[in-house]
Amino acid sequence: MNKTFFPKLAWNGIIKNKKIYIPYIISCMGALMMYYIMQALSLSPLLDSMRGGSSLGMILSLGKFVIMVFSALFLLYTNSFLTRSRYKEFGLYNILGMGKKDINRVVVFENLYVSLISIVGGLGFGILFSKLAELGLLYFTKSNVDFNFRIPTTGILYTLEFYCGIFLALAIISIIRVSRTNPLDLLHSENLGEKPPKANWVFAVVGFVILVAAYVLAVSIEQPLSALITFFIAVIMVIVSTYLLFMSGSVALCKILQKNKKYYYNKKHFVPVASMTFRMKRNGAGLASICILATMVLVMMGSTSSLYVGAEDSIKNRYPYQNCFEIVLKSVDDVNSEKIKKVEKIISDTCKENGITYKESTTYTVASISGQLLPDGTINTHADSSASITGSDFREIYFLSQDDYNKIMKTNINLKDGECAVFTSRSEYNYDKLMITDMPDLKITKQLDSFVEIAEANVIVIPSIFVVIPSFECLQSLENQTYPEGGYILSPGTLFQFTPDDNISEEASLRNFNEINDKINAIPDKDFKLRSENRIIERDDFYASFGGLFFLAIILSVIFIAATALIIYYKQLSEGFEDQAKFEIMQNVGMTKEDIKKSINSQILTVFFAPLIMAGMNQTFAFPMYWKIIQLFGVMNLPIAIGTSVAAFLIFSIFYAIIYKGTAKVYYNIVSE
Repeated sequence: MNKTFFPKLAWNGIIKNKKIYIPYIISCMGALMMYYIMQALSLSPLLDSMRGGSSLGMILSLGKFVIMVFSALFLLYTNSFLTRSRYKEFGLYNILGMGKKDINRVVVFENLYVSLISIVGGLGFGILFSKLAELGLLYFTKSNVDFNFRIPTTGILYTLEFYCGIFLALAIISIIRVSRTNPLDLLHSENLGEKPPKANWVFAVVGFVILVAAYVLAVSIEQPLSALITFFIAVIMVIVSTYLLFMSGSVALCKILQKNKKYYYNKKHFVPVASMTFRMKRNGAGLASICILATMVLVMMGSTSSLYVGAEDSIKNRYPYQNCFEIVLKSVDDVNSEKIKKVEKIISDTCKENGITYKESTTYTVASISGQLLPDGTINTHADSSASITGSDFREIYFLSQDDYNKIMKTNINLKDGECAVFTSRSEYNYDKLMITDMPDLKITKQLDSFVEIAEANVIVIPSIFVVIPSFECLQSLENQTYPEGGYILSPGTLFQFTPDDNISEEASLRNFNEINDKINAIPDKDFKLRSENRIIERDDFYASFGGLFFLAIILSVIFIAATALIIYYKQLSEGFEDQAKFEIMQNVGMTKEDIKKSINSQILTVFFAPLIMAGMNQTFAFPMYWKIIQLFGVMNLPIAIGTSVAAFLIFSIFYAIIYKGTAKVYYNIVSE
């Protein structure tokens, strides 16, 4: 036999089956291209020179891992469809005298051709678009543009290593599938059909119960810390319930529709419902996969776009003043000491020397401690800080002297020894006394309506209690107490915060900030720690993280939408060939092509948009949970979070409709031939 026989036969097989091979090759090239781009970005030397580069590097590494896992699973799924669609052809080869060993040679060459085209095309497009992706990443992270074009050989090697491994595994799996199949089964694979499935009400009810439980879990979360842990549990529950509902519940729905004679015995509905009932087990799995991919896109884009759009609000909440210098004190006895006055003078003199005038400024001393809220209202500062304390019973307490409070808030609170005024955030403290372990109880004489803007408290997501006290002397017993290992300790500090006037340039402000830092650190024999923050510097870190996450979400969303399109395309293709004979019979008894179009539209409206509707439900019920999670990143603007989530759903719905309109034509062309 000619040595070129099997390679030619394999190539002709690809050409003749281009309807199924071209989308598969495009998907392989797309996955490989995206993976190479993530490799190139993570290996870019720009990460070493930009602020927030380490955080961005971690985000890109996460993206590489997600693409790796998804590529392996998705290509395995699509390759299985590809192999099944060729069974009849392979069966014919066998009847004509080719043994399974010869058929496997054809399979090997087909996989080799697909692999070579995918690798060359994927790497080519990856190299071509990698610079565009890098510019997009720099745009979203607000970084300086670099027009140097780089091709990291390490990234190419990593990409080749991973995808060569995947294609080798897919070839082996295809060979095993063909080898284990009976030749007659191969030849008649399209005519084997499926028995009408029974409506498994037990699985349908179980799926519904699990889904409701996941929704209740999502909307009942009160604290962001709990949401972070619960999110993954809810995700698993939603995935399981989605498959149960689409595979069992959809069968039950078809049975109900069939019992409705007015609906079922209609030329628009008869063929689609009858066909879907026969293949709903496989059909349901595909619909469930589409629903889960759609949910992933909606949640991913909704949450990351909320972070990105709300970045400025988050930055202003976390850094209300452009410059903050905090002197971390060893003891409350150091409040108003000479060292504090010395630091204040350094800041004041340096600003004058550099011509920095203030638009706003404030100075105050705050002491904070954490603890566990007990049922009787006592805050236990002996709680083990290494243990996991959920947000529901965890409290952060901030103490401020009445002198500082009155000065900043322009009030005239006058407290006596043993008294305090209280303001609460994200919780209530409805007791007559403030009770803290190892500290004399303080009588609460006033519930405040507002409090001093403490940067840390602005973005902290756990319930907080802000306490105004006559002086810090009442905290000495709390500070001097010997704590058990792992307990919480009192942390006092004096903050100097100011924002320069608008006419001061960012460069001048940064020079002044760095000079103050150097002078304070140069104080001889200082017995305190300096903690300094600058909004200009920190903004770069914010955008590196938020912009990087948003960019990654866009990349992954493109991959998931492409995967959704391919699943829908193959679904329409396979079902079109299955339904072709049924529609031919219906045309012979009087069904027109216009009736076929109406029937196809009925099928789409009945089932195909169910994944989109359910994905929208999943996103709606997931919103309270991921809203709590993004609060951990300092985003507190609820309207922005709602708006971006709605926008994500609308944009995805448009893509979804376009995909189905295009693939419906494929289905129509097949069944109308």
